[in-house]
Amino acid sequence: MNTSDIQTQAQGKSQILKDKEATELRSQELQTEFQQANAEEYQKGVDSNKTRLSKLNDSNKTIIRA
Repeated sequence: MNTSDIQTQAQGKSQILKDKEATELRSQELQTEFQQANAEEYQKGVDSNKTRLSKLNDSNKTIIRA
């Protein structure tokens, strides 16, 4: 194995490490985006349920008064 082969191997390993780091970083970014999207959808559900409960309570108050 000559110097050129060793340099080529080292460059290849270096690129593999860079690719791995980039992949891990992107994976973390996607996970964060996914968690944020889930939190937003969850909050929409909570808000929707609060609205529905409020309407039901208003209906119940009307029925009780009648």
